[in-house]
Amino acid sequence: MEKAVVHISDQSITVSEFLYLIAFAILCVGKALGLYEGMPVFNWIMAAALFIVILKMLFTDYTRAEWVVMTAAIAVAFFVYHNTGEKGMLVNVLMMCGLKRVSEKRIFRVGFTIWLIGFLLLMWLTESGIRPEIYYMHDKSGIGYMLCHALGYSHPNVFHVTYLVLAAYLIYLIGSGVRCKAKITVSILLLAGNIYIFLYSGSFTGFIATCFFIFLYLYFSFRRQFTWFEKGAILFFLPVCELFSIAGPVLLKGRVFEVINRLTNTRYYLSRYFLTQQPITLFGTRFVTPNYRYTMDCSYVYLFMQLGVVPFLAISIILFLTIKDAFLHNRYTRLAIILGLCAAGVTEPFLFNLSFRNLALLFAGEYLFARGSRTAGSDSDRWLLQSVKLLRGGERKIGIIWLTAERIQMMIFRFLKTIYRQQVKYFAAFGVAGCLAVTLFLIRTDSPQYIYVNSEVNENRSLKGERLSETDVKAIRESGDIVLDYKGEDDPMYAYDGSAVLLYRLDQISSVFLWSGSATVTAICAFQNRKCRRIRKMESDGK
Repeated sequence: MEKAVVHISDQSITVSEFLYLIAFAILCVGKALGLYEGMPVFNWIMAAALFIVILKMLFTDYTRAEWVVMTAAIAVAFFVYHNTGEKGMLVNVLMMCGLKRVSEKRIFRVGFTIWLIGFLLLMWLTESGIRPEIYYMHDKSGIGYMLCHALGYSHPNVFHVTYLVLAAYLIYLIGSGVRCKAKITVSILLLAGNIYIFLYSGSFTGFIATCFFIFLYLYFSFRRQFTWFEKGAILFFLPVCELFSIAGPVLLKGRVFEVINRLTNTRYYLSRYFLTQQPITLFGTRFVTPNYRYTMDCSYVYLFMQLGVVPFLAISIILFLTIKDAFLHNRYTRLAIILGLCAAGVTEPFLFNLSFRNLALLFAGEYLFARGSRTAGSDSDRWLLQSVKLLRGGERKIGIIWLTAERIQMMIFRFLKTIYRQQVKYFAAFGVAGCLAVTLFLIRTDSPQYIYVNSEVNENRSLKGERLSETDVKAIRESGDIVLDYKGEDDPMYAYDGSAVLLYRLDQISSVFLWSGSATVTAICAFQNRKCRRIRKMESDGK
């Protein structure tokens, strides 16, 4: 049977696969480094990636039927772009079309490596003050006022969703072949990281979505026999998410609507506005809203209203069939990823826009080409099933080690395996180093009583602003208090105490603990691995 998706079998790589991975890597670099639509550098990155993936498609042998379907899908994506100005569908369709004969595991290795490096780099640059960041002062229910950090990304919610996607990359690469104890350990570490990220982002929706994803991973790891109710819940999970997001805001009234709207931080109200005040179209439209606060934070409302009914139906059917296929073939890791991302899409807009974070579309593309290859032996229409390649040479092997991304990912996993085998020792070293660093930090720094923010960040309209001079700001900082983004005497500053100060201090302490402990563990692990390699080399030379 002809293979639509290849698997890693050696250290060589075909020209066409190499081109796709380069295009995928370019987009990953842009998004992992916090770039977004509208920035000139991101527009250039996107154009380069799309050019490369189109070139890859010309090198790949598609059947005539596949060319017909892909041409129709690309035409619809262009039409949607013409109507809406939204580039997300066009990018996603092209990246799905380019998936044929590309190793899924290689894609995830590239994505994980870039996502991890970019995520940690942005966190370090912003936490150390080298790079400016975006933050907001929000009144969080049950917590009080909290300074929500984006840490290099466009919004705190985007920062938290980025962590969710990074967790999905990691869990896919770990796979289902590891022992249950290792899965529990990974899940605990991801939950701890989720708490740490929440201390900065303040994103309840991102925190809950990540917790739900980790729960799904553990659920599918330990559950093998499913009741009819569980099967129905799994197979119809996507339609339920869509009904809740699209029908719910219109049909629900009164107290029920108010409770859900409050739990989703006014997202239900905003969805109702778009669903009732904007036109429903087949291929999308441009919206005119009262002001910038009217945003679509639900992926399904965005797909249905912004991109149109036809793309909504097509993508919904493809994702439903992908979920069904993953469930029937016991691919539980990918099933956890798809359902986790579907759940996150209820309160976050990243699934179908230009965020390039929806890993479920990779699985959908793989499913479509794999399904096509399974019917390649059919006698129904041999002409349609004949392969057509527009450029030759795509199957030629490049005799290189694939490359840095794969090697870095393997090195990271070797580190993780070393730590897991001696986890008591490493966790002890992590804890001791973190506690020592926190103790030194508390000794050398004063605990602030107030955080001063400018008028753009201030959310509490009952606070009275203070016009501070440079001398005032210097005196406040010397006393140990925090002054953020002082712009001059003309812009009043607002002083927050209580939960805002406590959580800000907790951010600092947790970061000192985490970075110090991680650096210590990494150093010990690197030294131990180097020592083991030296011993093996000496033994080999002795033989």
